[in-house]
Parts: sequence; structure tokens; C-alpha cells
Amino acid sequence: EVYQAVRAIDWSEHLRPDGRLLVEAKLRDTQLGNAHFIALKVKDAIADQFREACGERPSVDTRDPDLRLNLFVHRAQAQLAIDLSGGGLRRGGGEDAHWRGGLGAAALYFGDWPARLQRGEPLMILGAGDADVLGSAALMSSGGAPGLSLPHFGFERWLGHVPALWRRLREAAQAARQSPQVPPIQVWDEHRQSLHQARMRCEQAGWDGLIQWHSGELSELQAPPGPGLLLLTAPTATHARAREDFARRSEAVARQAFAGWTAVQLGLGAEADAQADWSLAPDQVLSVFRGKSGFRLRRFTLPPIRILRPQVAPQPVAAVDTAGGQMVLNRLRKNYKHLGKWARRTGVSCYRLYDADLPEYAAAVDLYQSDLLWAVVQEYAPPAKLDPQLAAQRLDDIVAAVAQLLDLPAQRVIVKQRRRQRGASQYEKLDRRDQAHIVTEAGLKLWVNFTDYLDTGLFLDHRDTRIELGQRAAGKHVLNLFAYTGVATVHMVAGGARSSTTVDMSKTYLDWAQRNLLLNGLDGQAHRFVQADCLRWLDQAVADPAGKRYGLIFMDPPTFSSSKRMDDVLDVQRDHVRLIQAAATLLRPGGELYFSNNFRRFRMDAQALAELAIEDISARSIPEDFRRNPRIHQCYRITRR
Repeated sequence: EVYQAVRAIDWSEHLRPDGRLLVEAKLRDTQLGNAHFIALKVKDAIADQFREACGERPSVDTRDPDLRLNLFVHRAQAQLAIDLSGGGLRRGGGEDAHWRGGLGAAALYFGDWPARLQRGEPLMILGAGDADVLGSAALMSSGGAPGLSLPHFGFERWLGHVPALWRRLREAAQAARQSPQVPPIQVWDEHRQSLHQARMRCEQAGWDGLIQWHSGELSELQAPPGPGLLLLTAPTATHARAREDFARRSEAVARQAFAGWTAVQLGLGAEADAQADWSLAPDQVLSVFRGKSGFRLRRFTLPPIRILRPQVAPQPVAAVDTAGGQMVLNRLRKNYKHLGKWARRTGVSCYRLYDADLPEYAAAVDLYQSDLLWAVVQEYAPPAKLDPQLAAQRLDDIVAAVAQLLDLPAQRVIVKQRRRQRGASQYEKLDRRDQAHIVTEAGLKLWVNFTDYLDTGLFLDHRDTRIELGQRAAGKHVLNLFAYTGVATVHMVAGGARSSTTVDMSKTYLDWAQRNLLLNGLDGQAHRFVQADCLRWLDQAVADPAGKRYGLIFMDPPTFSSSKRMDDVLDVQRDHVRLIQAAATLLRPGGELYFSNNFRRFRMDAQALAELAIEDISARSIPEDFRRNPRIHQCYRITRR
């Protein structure tokens, strides 16, 4: 069948009767015998056709054929191709002898480098050991076409070739190479010997003028003005610990110095090289092979981090000039005297100062100490029957009282309105200032944002619960469900957790959680971040008998959620039994589940959970600054009987 199919092709369109021919075959899962035999049958079919047509037949030439054919047979399917290249790109001399092509170009295209090059964006390569990457980058930057210096191509003696067209294309490619104005490629390597060898190769190929070389400590590396492309080559270290160390250090530098860039990581192992993985979730992963060697390309969007360190000139704030405002000021002063003393004694830097203590002045006031003191006023939505002008006046009274008590300029009193959030509105941004601040909790540094979201990234009422979780996490595998910005994960990892899994539906919050870990130097391969509907993720985890089990789990679901990214609507009162049973199934022997929620009318269905030991720890989990409102949340410690 192969013979007849090949003979049915009109070979006079591709080869002269006295031409030179080479057939190469590869077989997979087939009964056709060996590759050499089937290649001979293809050659026989072509020779017999020519002999019958003109009494002459082509000869076989393994070194310099006019026509090279590749046959690939898989099971009952055969594919025959003309090789118009004529062999590998490294077969010639000149600059192309210094690179192999393929893998380096794939990594650069994966990062959209050709388009970035046209826009004048910079390229930084970490690791000088892969000539493939350096050669591809240099050729692209120089405007040189791959293989421009090769002596010949396979199509040049193919009968379909048009020499005049090829001559024009080659001349255009040579002209395009005349010193294009592009930023130099930046190459860094901590090993001076690797850097020297790479530089010598590039000098021999004539590329050295396109590249700037850097060595030294990775932590001192500075990014060129960006955004741009950061390319990390496959690690040369043979020890897993060394590769893991480089992955940790390179991710820290990438997130801090190259924030806002695109990163492509070229890792060893087409399946996986866990030691080379970053904790940041990749946008896309591609497994590739160079010969029998497997590689994995991962592309990341490095989140922008802008630290706001405002130097705000004090502005006069309208003094409290109403009876109601004076009443609010007196209450704030009383609370501040007590809570300020408590906060200084316990080292608390962020706390709730006021929570609708006066019912007609329905707002919460939270204080955050970063480099400066900030106040966040969250107005509870006033009743519909309340005169809007009166509601506005009461809010003005609260803002004025806060500013006067704390001597704050208007820019550092942030005002929001709280109301019941439904559906997608739970996840919408309120603003787009992207102003990030660093605060501390129990000695840990955390990112907060006062303007862009309804919440700041730190639920203050769970402070004591998070501290307790950190105290019980040592040596355990921990799980944080409905994780929000991952503050509980930070406490548990800082407390000595062996590994952590952080699950949330929002990519924004997961990125925030990863930045919180990174801010404390706690990031690493043992810590996973999973973007998923927690209900569905729990069901899948329970169904996997070989899946991971945990010594400590924290779960703080919202009261209600109907996001379009969920498969179902979540109602914490209706669904808490299902949630708790699933999470308890993932506990190791002796493991603990902390379950919390903010639904004020929540009732635990202990009868449906009779197989579990449930301890109500709400009273001890509510910190001093929330004791005026003991129903702020409910918290339970749950173990398997």
C-alpha cells in the first residue's frame, strides 16, 4: 500500500530523472518492519516510475541529495514530506554554528519577543549557559533571518524552486540586518566562568555588540526601564536544593525588580521539575522537546507592585461644629483612650475604633498604622426613610470628628459605604488608584489597599483567630479555604507549617496572598495557590483517595455568594454542613478544622454533624476592639471523634 501510494505521485514535478534522492523513514506502532526496509520501498516506487516513463532512474545520495524525503508511519497512517530545509540549522558554518535553533526561539516567541522588540522593549536573560537562547535573541535583535549564513537549503534543487524570487528574498534579509536600533540584550549570570564562555561564543559569532553582560548577586539585579521580557534559562545546578534555592531567589527578584514585566521560565523536564517551579501561578505552560531532552516553558505576568509612601501636606479639616458631631467626638475620644492604650500594650497596629456605638451615627471606623496613620470610615447604608441630607450631615460629623481627634488631613480619612453585596458586585473594584500600603500584625508584614475595594485586604475581627492558627501550625500541612488575601496562610506558614494550600475563586486575591507571603520571605515550592470555586474544589479533593490531607484547615466562607464563576449559589446557613463534612474528610488523624462566618443569625447544625466534635470558640476569638459587637462573627474548632 505504501509503494502504490508513493508511485501514484507525479515525481517529475519534484525531481529530474538523473537527480539524487534520499529517503529517511521513522516508524511507530506499526507492523511494516524496520525503517530501512520501508525507506527502500519508497525509493523503489519513485525509481520504478521514472524507469517506466523515460528509461532512466534517480540515484541515492546520502550526503548531498537534490530531494530529501521524510516518511513517518504511525499505526495504519503514513505521511510523506519533502524536506525543503535540507537538514538542521546547525549544519553550516558561520554564526549558525553557535546555536541550535528551535528551543531558544520557542521561548522568545512564547514571550511575544518579536512584537516587544518592535516596540523597543528590553530583554533580560537570567543565565548565560544556554547558547540556544542567546543565539536566538541575538539573531532576532540584529534583524538576521535564521540560517542566513547557511550555504544552501533543500529547496534550491527542488524543481518547484524559483531562483529569482529566492535571490530577492535573500537580498532583503541581508539588508534588514544592517544595525537595527534596538535596546541591547541584558544577560546576567552569577557564575563568572559561564558568563565568560558565553561572551567568547557571542564575540566569535559577531553578536557581542548586541549584548550587555552582568554578574554579581542576584538580589542586587536592577531591571531596565520596562515593561519588558524576563527570560530565565534552564538551571545548570544538578542538586535539587540548589535549583530550589535559585527558583526562590529568582522569583523574589522577578516580583520586586521586574514587577509589571512578562516572565518566561525555561525549566528542565517536560513533565515537571518541582525544584525549578515558582509559587506564582503561570498564565500558560508548554511542554517541548529538543531531541530526547524534555523542557517546560512557563509564562507569567508579574503583578505590578506600587508602594505608596505618601508625604501628605496637612490640610485644615472643618472643625466639629454640630451637637451631633461633638457627641461622636466624645465617644471616639473615650474609645481611643481605652483602645489606644490596649493597642500599644499588645503591639496591635490596626484596630477598630468605633462601630456604630451611637446607633444614629451608623458607621465603623478602623485605624491602620503604616508609614503614616490612616482612618477608614465605612458608613452602613442608612434606612431608606432617613432624609438624605441628614444622613450626609451625620457622615460629615463622623469624618470631621475622626480627623479632629487624630489630627489627620482629609486625604488620610477614607470614606466608604457598606451595603449587602450580591452576585458579581462582591468582586468589583471601587476605584483604580492601585495604592498599596504595608501594615503589620503580630510581627508579620501585610499589604492593604484602602481605596480600590470595599474591604482593605485585612479582616480585623479575625486577628486573634489567625494568631491562634499560627500557634497551632508547626510541622503541619495546612489548608486555607475562601482564603481572601491569604493572611491566615501567612500566619500558619510563619508558625512553621510544612506546606500550605490556599484556595480562592479570585485571581486578584490569590496574587495578593502570594505577595503577602513574599513580603515576609515565606514563599517557596511548598506553598500552592489554587484559583477555584471552593465548593467544587472540596468535592474533587474528597473524591481523590490519594489526595493530600491536612493537619490544620481554616475556612471562612462568605454569608452569601452567587458569582458567575461558581457552579452553584453559596448560602452559608444552608451549605455549612456540606462544607464542614467535606473539609473534615480532608483532615489527618488528630487534625483540626477552624470554621468561621459572619452571618449574625447563623445556627450550627450539630445534629447533622454528630460524627464531629464541635467547640464554639467565638467568645475567645473576638478581639478587644470588637467586644462591643460580639456577633461580628462566629468561630468553631472542629475535630473528628
